[in-house]
Amino acid sequence: MKKIIILFLAIAVIAGCSDDTSDKGSKEDSKEVSKDTTIPEGEVYSINETAEITNPKHGFTYEVTVNSFELTDKYKDKTMDELKVEGFPDAKLAVANVTIKNIGDQVFKPSQIKNLLLTVDGNGTGKMDLSPSLNVELEPGKEITKDLVFFCVIPSSELFLEFERYSEYEAKFSLPNAETNK
Repeated sequence: MKKIIILFLAIAVIAGCSDDTSDKGSKEDSKEVSKDTTIPEGEVYSINETAEITNPKHGFTYEVTVNSFELTDKYKDKTMDELKVEGFPDAKLAVANVTIKNIGDQVFKPSQIKNLLLTVDGNGTGKMDLSPSLNVELEPGKEITKDLVFFCVIPSSELFLEFERYSEYEAKFSLPNAETNK
């Protein structure tokens, strides 16, 4: 009985270590499935370039142009000291002046744009607590220009402003960062 068990174990080890690839079809099928389920990364735009974007949830289409960008210690009448960003001594305010234009045929509010993020090396950062309200109706053909203000806790990295992140309509703007050139 012992010899039979050892024989089966030996066969199992040999079969497990085999380089036989006779089941190529199923490996290729699984690769195809994974390709179809990934969301493609959006195009990267620069300052003054315009991206055309569709909101996947509400279906409205709009254009975005990032007109300017700066990292600063104050915005309007608020300074970093007044905002008390504790634990992040190098934090800055990231201010992106953005124009959003309704190029579709339905009214929408720019506040409906989801996953609007300032990202550092691909990771989200900060909040838009100081940004003016984007809760205004934008009629077809109309545009609005506003400052989007974020807390940036890692200002010495590569920065991006992303719209509709994690969707097939994602647009990413590369932001000039003087902090990385120090």
